[in-house]
Amino acid sequence: MDHRLADVALPVPVAQLFTYSIPEHLTSVIVRGSVVTVPFGRSTLTGVVISFPAVRPDIPVKPIHDVTELEPLIGPADLRLAAWIADYYQAPLGETVRLFLPPGYGHAAQRIMRLNASYDTAAVLSAVQKKIVARLTQGPATIQQIGRSTGIKNLYTAVKDLAARNIITIEERAARQTTHKKAWFLSKVGGSDGSGLRGATQRKLWEALQTLNDGEHDAAAFMKEHGASLATLRALEGRGLITLRQKVVDRTATFIPDEDTARGLAIRMNEEQEMCVRTISRSIDTGASRTFLLHGITGSGKTQVYIESIRQTLERGKTAIVLIPEISLTPQTVRRFQTHFQGRVVWMHSRMSDGERHDAWRAVHVGRYPIVIGPRSALFAPLKEIGLIIVDEEHESSYKQFDATPRYHARDAAIMRASLHNAVVVLGSATPSVESYSNALQERYTLLTLNERADNAVLPPVTVVDMTEERRRVFADAKLKAKELGKKAFEGLSRSISSLLEQKIRERLERKEGVILLQNRRGFAPFIECRSCGHVEQCDQCSVTMTYHATKKHLRCHYCGSVKAPPTACRQCGGFDFAMNGFGTQRVEEELNTLFPSAVVARMDMDSTTRKGSHERILREFGNGGTDILLGTQMVAKGLDFPRVTLVGVISADTQMMLPDFRSAERTFQLLTQVAGRAGRGTLAGEVIIQTSQPAHYALKFVREHDFTGFFAEEAEYRRSLLYPPFSRIIVLEFKGRSEQSVEQLAAEAGRKLLKLLPRDSVLGPSPAVLAKIKNDHRWQIIIKAPKEQDQNGTRARHAAARVVTELHSPAVAAGCRIIIDVDPASIL
Repeated sequence: MDHRLADVALPVPVAQLFTYSIPEHLTSVIVRGSVVTVPFGRSTLTGVVISFPAVRPDIPVKPIHDVTELEPLIGPADLRLAAWIADYYQAPLGETVRLFLPPGYGHAAQRIMRLNASYDTAAVLSAVQKKIVARLTQGPATIQQIGRSTGIKNLYTAVKDLAARNIITIEERAARQTTHKKAWFLSKVGGSDGSGLRGATQRKLWEALQTLNDGEHDAAAFMKEHGASLATLRALEGRGLITLRQKVVDRTATFIPDEDTARGLAIRMNEEQEMCVRTISRSIDTGASRTFLLHGITGSGKTQVYIESIRQTLERGKTAIVLIPEISLTPQTVRRFQTHFQGRVVWMHSRMSDGERHDAWRAVHVGRYPIVIGPRSALFAPLKEIGLIIVDEEHESSYKQFDATPRYHARDAAIMRASLHNAVVVLGSATPSVESYSNALQERYTLLTLNERADNAVLPPVTVVDMTEERRRVFADAKLKAKELGKKAFEGLSRSISSLLEQKIRERLERKEGVILLQNRRGFAPFIECRSCGHVEQCDQCSVTMTYHATKKHLRCHYCGSVKAPPTACRQCGGFDFAMNGFGTQRVEEELNTLFPSAVVARMDMDSTTRKGSHERILREFGNGGTDILLGTQMVAKGLDFPRVTLVGVISADTQMMLPDFRSAERTFQLLTQVAGRAGRGTLAGEVIIQTSQPAHYALKFVREHDFTGFFAEEAEYRRSLLYPPFSRIIVLEFKGRSEQSVEQLAAEAGRKLLKLLPRDSVLGPSPAVLAKIKNDHRWQIIIKAPKEQDQNGTRARHAAARVVTELHSPAVAAGCRIIIDVDPASIL
């Protein structure tokens, strides 16, 4: 082993480490886990030292530039976790270690282009080059900035030629790292009477200063309130009237408990909850890793078990991580933890700015906060002495990263991190994933159960409304009235709310009780159809229909985000008559306002919660009774606890059920059970109405009966017959590219190679993906099934997939295609 060399993992899409020499002055500083800057081609990258090679490579090695920190940012256990994630999910180690680093680390240096002052203005330039030069006359810019300002995508050839002809120069500038925020603070200087001040402004500020208490005050707030500038304050400082000091400020959120959350401190656990906490605490005492599956019905008090288990963890001098799905990460949920552990909880999530996340990460790293709460990325917070990791709503698909490398599952990575830190994991859910419950039955996990609702509340009765029968009845009634009313009898037939649900809503409004309605489709109408020929308006870049949004009066693709105006004429037949089909949340909201004009309706979906704080505002107004009906997508199904809610309605249970995915029934059961659990959580009895066109579906049968174990038994038998998880491991190879022919040919070649490495019945495809085109990329896929009886951990299948992808890497790049390996996918769409 040569400690003058280091193998460094870099954030590049290559599954290898890069060897660098260690300068003599850094030999005593660099250890495994050190973050270093290194030359890479003509750029500078930030990477992590993984190991020290025993043999010097045959090729010349470049020296490490520098270390970014004097101590390693990733410890030995987490380096092993990164290696496991890279191996299991078939991801480059360099992209995996970035999960553990503060925001902003690992970015490549920026390349800045400048126009040479002495360039030949008579030089012949292409049209693209003229635009580049015109932009650079305004000042230096990156290639990305020029691309945005000119609208030209491929600038590299033109830039390379301009540099070769000495018309421009390209300089490298280190990427801007997120760092501490600094602010100015002012203090009064005692003993001064302010005599000798010049001008009304200085005298006015002096008078304002006399109203301040002793100590430091935020200078920015003072300047804003009194219309001052920093220059004016400096003038006062020069006269010895104040002192100015700049210091680092913390951007992590502060929390002051309100009356409602403070009342939560008085909750007393029942016997089931106390037994669960005792079992978890005893396991923490052993210092050995163990995984618990906490299966508790909705409203059974799982969160209180989490809180008491965390309390026990802290008393033992250890730290805790609480993972919550992004969609359930409501201020209400987080506030409950903060109330119990004031000043000891930090919240880390994607809605924070880079600066806020940077401060939170640093605060955790130095040991200021022993509890971290957040979505899947919070798993990698730099806690030391981890004793407990909680994965709330462990069944949620958002724990699986699907749109970036590495495509890890936070639940499974949490179990591995706990194993490496000798910590305990608690997976909690009212509707556990089929895989997790199967593991519990096989005693890989320890099963804990909560069968009673907290405070003796009872589960709400569930009524299923057959919407096919409802529409038939409504149409029949309209026909009877047609002679008397004419065409008016048929107005309003296209309704999303059944007569039973309408009646139940009216009853709640009269009693001033809360109503939650779920419609898991945003927008107004999911698709627009020509009444003449049946043509449906589709996205030009994706093989999906475009949704009409009434608030913006445009069509939007929910996959690529493209927007266009609604058609004025059918592009297929030229017709002018269009039907807006289906019901999105905006359309249901309009219907509710028509049916209940005096009720206050709030809509909560991605469109209504884009502004910072809007999510919290909507929930706060609903919680205090300012809103009568809360309508939303699956945002309203998770993590909400409002005792005033006595009615939950599901506008259509068919949305998830119709998807051609082996998890569709499971997802339907989970979503409906979760939203049903929002009703009757207090002293008032609850009720649930579910509307569907498939009332006989087995998922609805078990939702109606609140029977998870019954659903699991039937779903597991279906999975066993088709050899889907938990009886196998699934790997999806996805092939993407602009040329459909190239993608198809690449997928076919991959299929031929896989059949030489794996049994024929383990390889399904290649075939076009269900969503065959997204963002102008054509998509094909191969599904690999690895039966656990033959390949327990899927090792053989993963290595076969990796081998094929490696062999086809060059042909794929040449054809402008990409190949993605997704191990344990959340969906096969």
